[in-house]
Amino acid sequence: MSPRPLPYRMLRYFLILLAVVLTATLSFLGWIHYKAADHGPETVLFRGNTLPIMPDTLRLISWNIGYAGLGEGMDFFYDGGQGVRAGQHATDSALAAILDFITQGSRARFYLLQEVDAGSRRSWGQPQARRLQELLPGYSAYFAVNYDVAFVPSPLRSPMGKVKSGLLSLSDYQPAEALRLALPGRHPWPTRMFMPDRCLLLLRYPLVGGKMLTLINVHNSAFDDSGAQRAEQVAFIRRLLEAEYRLGNYVIAGGDWNQSPQGYDSSLTVNGDLALAARPVLPDNTLPGWTRAFDPTLPTNRYLDEPYVKGRTRTTLIDFFLLSPNLQLLEVRTHDLGFRWSDHQPVEVAVMFSDQP
Repeated sequence: MSPRPLPYRMLRYFLILLAVVLTATLSFLGWIHYKAADHGPETVLFRGNTLPIMPDTLRLISWNIGYAGLGEGMDFFYDGGQGVRAGQHATDSALAAILDFITQGSRARFYLLQEVDAGSRRSWGQPQARRLQELLPGYSAYFAVNYDVAFVPSPLRSPMGKVKSGLLSLSDYQPAEALRLALPGRHPWPTRMFMPDRCLLLLRYPLVGGKMLTLINVHNSAFDDSGAQRAEQVAFIRRLLEAEYRLGNYVIAGGDWNQSPQGYDSSLTVNGDLALAARPVLPDNTLPGWTRAFDPTLPTNRYLDEPYVKGRTRTTLIDFFLLSPNLQLLEVRTHDLGFRWSDHQPVEVAVMFSDQP
């Protein structure tokens, strides 16, 4: 039998190579999809017996630490910039400053932290969640993963790579229950394989008298141009807050809502930046009697389309707390750190029970 013509053999080799490439690509995407799969609607992180508490004042800090990679010198490609990750020295310095603030710069007994990495390329493999837990050895610590992707392929010139990140709640009280609650709202396929699976981290603390303090760490969707995902998530959170309050619990929800609180007036910002109001969350006719706790004079978040330039960079206020009607707000302040170590600034509140539990 005479050998096949050269063009035929070349075409055959090309088709075999194409089949191998396609098979490898589909297998890789399937692996990523498995890694990024939902954790389920509810995951119990802890449940057990603990002694009831009766603190006089609750002091809390919420801070999206931006995985110690979004400090003042950084822009970010998702927000119109060019950057993918900060240099290793800048990331190490930012994490050291964040740890120092938490140990030296505040008196909080509860910390609600967002964008805490647990081994990601974007933060040079730093075990940030573990470092923060070790920093406060007497505190309980619970971590809820909301971003777990084996390889994020964008941007093509320098892919973000492996990401594992989530919400971390720390307290010097031990909760009776810690839950990861999945939030609704998904990006279309295949984008969803490379985006966070948004969630809440809910802790319940028993109080003297039989009631509960319910503490919810929030980080709603970003990069949601239509606002549909955030609307779904806010509706879910509203129903959860109402249900907890109907049980007689004291309820605090705080974090990065990626929306401004109702009543925020950007013209009151005094730090000289170009302050803007994002889409408001939870209008006044929902959750009547609840307190929206925020500092109206300072922004909590800055845009990442360029490195931070005071007086020019756009800023907004999207980090705040919601307090149930049986809690009284004593103080709220944004710590003005000049966005040196994160694209967010920490927000601190002090609250007390308005009646005896």
